[in-house]
Amino acid sequence: MSSHHFVKEGQEPALLILDALPYGLTGTLLEWAPLVVVSERAVDQITSYNIKMDVVLSPENRVDELTQKLMAQAPIKILSHRGDESPIVNALNFLIRTRQFAVNILTLFPDEIFGQIEQFTDKLQIAIIDEKIRWSAIPSGSYEKWVMTNSQFFIKKRLDTQSMKTQGLRNQLGNFESVQNGIISLKSDGLFWVGELHS
Repeated sequence: MSSHHFVKEGQEPALLILDALPYGLTGTLLEWAPLVVVSERAVDQITSYNIKMDVVLSPENRVDELTQKLMAQAPIKILSHRGDESPIVNALNFLIRTRQFAVNILTLFPDEIFGQIEQFTDKLQIAIIDEKIRWSAIPSGSYEKWVMTNSQFFIKKRLDTQSMKTQGLRNQLGNFESVQNGIISLKSDGLFWVGELHS
């Protein structure tokens, strides 16, 4: 079982697992012992990976059941939410209260959560990771990175991507590709998400 029982002070991005992605992807994010928060629906799979959970998100009516089920994971915190509350919003508020500075969110359904979490991008550095793409929130509206030729980037924002200013990139059917080795930049009038393929 991966062990990270020493005191965590938010020095590494917390890991919020909404859906269990393949272990190889999840395991790399555990290297520096982050705070691990797991949704109820991912608990069984994460248990099978032998990953130590710190916090589990639970509907109020399942707290006792999950507490019993996860006794082997003790110490563990059960963070409950009412039926009309969003477990993601509840989790991000918890991370802010516990002075985490950043979070990696693992999910199979990123499109379902972009809107819910944009309100938190001024308080937390947020990345959303699915099976193929790592999405990073850019609340400043400005993004620069040194990349290799033909690196691919995906953009999500509320406004049309035509309003973005880009440098070192060509538009490929709504996505972007770097034209050469060097610095690329993306600028917008507000928050956007930039996605990169992960290996």
